[in-house]
Amino acid sequence: MRAFLAESGLIVPVGIQKLQQHLADILEDDSHRLSCVLRRLLHTLWEDMRNLNTGIHEMDHEIAALSRQQTGYEHLLTIPGVGPLIAAAFVSDVNAHQFANGRQLSAWCGLVPQQHSSGGKSRLSSLSKQGNRHLRTLINPSSV
Repeated sequence: MRAFLAESGLIVPVGIQKLQQHLADILEDDSHRLSCVLRRLLHTLWEDMRNLNTGIHEMDHEIAALSRQQTGYEHLLTIPGVGPLIAAAFVSDVNAHQFANGRQLSAWCGLVPQQHSSGGKSRLSSLSKQGNRHLRTLINPSSV
């Protein structure tokens, strides 16, 4: 959409919210010299983007409502940096009773360094990246 607007000499700042705001203003203002085909295309794309955002927002609420019914969801939300999406992913994917401590859970998620031992020497390397890729993606290792 930015490229279409740039071809017509209209530069929109970077950022999805700025694009949505400027695009709404551009489509309402008839003083811009947009062809009727381009105006219709941009209007269709803008409506599609609004519909997708509405669908995502509704789905987030449904996921949160389903997750609230699970034990542990509200407790996970009290952890700094854990929001509804991460808490819902943990509730749906993790059985907390299978882990004796947090380190085992971290290892299961692939958030601990690999350990290489030989001849009495123990070395730690990069994160193992084994386990649940979805949970590992949601959790920022620097905040754990």
